[in-house]
Parts: sequence; C-alpha cells; structure tokens
Amino acid sequence: MVASLQHRMSSNFVFMANYTYSHCIDISDNAADVSTLTIQNPANIKGDKGSCGFDFRHVFNVTAVASTHFSKTGLVGQAINHWEISPLMHATDGAPFTVLTGYDRSLTALGTDRPNLTGANVYTHNKITKANPQYINAYTFGLNPTGTFGNSGQNAFRGPKYLQVDAAVNRSFALYKAFAANLRLEAFNVLNHPNFAIPNSGSGYHGSISASPIADPVMSSGTTFGQITSTANGSGARIFQGAVKITF
Repeated sequence: MVASLQHRMSSNFVFMANYTYSHCIDISDNAADVSTLTIQNPANIKGDKGSCGFDFRHVFNVTAVASTHFSKTGLVGQAINHWEISPLMHATDGAPFTVLTGYDRSLTALGTDRPNLTGANVYTHNKITKANPQYINAYTFGLNPTGTFGNSGQNAFRGPKYLQVDAAVNRSFALYKAFAANLRLEAFNVLNHPNFAIPNSGSGYHGSISASPIADPVMSSGTTFGQITSTANGSGARIFQGAVKITF
C-alpha cells in the first residue's frame, strides 16, 4: 500500500509526503549463490517461512521546499528574501534479523541452528548507550536439545527504527549582468540522531548462548550476544558542507 500527499508549487511552498506499507515473505533470501544453504531443516523448508531480510514494513518520507518572499525592500529585503529551505525526512521501522545459536545441536553440520524461544520478553526496552548496548534479552532463548531444531523463526525479530533528517539552504545572488553566485549549505543527519544496526545475533558469535536458561542462566563469558555494537550502514554523525557556484 502506498499513500501520498502533495502540495504543488504555490508562491513559496512545495510539500510532498509518502507512506508505504509492505510485507515481503520468503523461505530464504537470495544469497547470490545457489549452493548456499540458509534454511534450518532441509526436510521442512516451510519451517523457514518468514519475513524477507529486506522487509521494511513501514517507510515514511517527507520533503518540502520553502522560499522567502517578504515585502521588505532595500538591504533588508536583499538579506532575507529569495532563500530556499528544503528539509528531507526518511523513517523506517527496524530491519528484520534471525537469531542463530552458533552450535550444531541439530547434528546436521549445516550451522544454521536457531534456538528455542523460551519467553516473551525478547527486547530489553532499554535505551541503547555505550554503557548499556543490550537490545535483546539473552535469557529469552535456550539451546535446542541435541538432535532437534529450535522453534525461533527466520527473521522473527526487528532491530531499532531508523530516522534520518537532512536539510539544505540555497540562495542565488545577482552580481553583474550575466554573472550570478549560488550559495548552498547542506546538513546531513541534522538531529545528530544515532541509527543503530541490528544486534549481534548470528553464528559468527560462537558461544553466545551457553546453555538453556532453565538449566543454567549464565551466559558465556565475554559474549556480545544481543548487543548493538555499531551503527547502521550509511548512518553517521551530523555533517555540514557548503558550496558556492558562479554562473556567467
């Protein structure tokens, strides 16, 4: 579903917003290699039916261009008129991810075992900080018994939401006859808002789940399972840049 709202060009304002709701479902994301096996149980591929790895359920974009046209003249008018301000906001819900155990408990030698989901409180609901990077509750998961497969689903969990606000300010100045100067200032991630990546949850973190929480609620020493340790790709600190262009 796609919904959009648009205010077309008037004397000094253009506005456009759109919202997309979608749901992509598959059994296994295309890994660009037909020999790559990502499903947990080859004898039950329907058990891996879930959200696609690129399934962003909600996507929201807003952009606008506003220009200044005040009645002032003279130096004051030159200073405050003919500026263009154009903000852009992009927001999505969190990216889906799968929790893997990092152990071959199923004895299939595939390395795609998922744990058992033993509780409902998956997310810690704490604000992610450097001192407290825990995003999902490790004790909600337990190792699947030897010779079995875990009940945790493919891409069953969501990472943090994404919000990016950019903005630009633009102004043209008439210099002499055909000569003109264009000043443009841009800011990326105006709010300096951190967008975090998904937590460490895959088989690259061996020993992340040490034992079933029912039997032994002690996680392995030094694990980063369930923690967010990086920002999302393309998300950085606030950046300002400027440019001047001379036309003739």
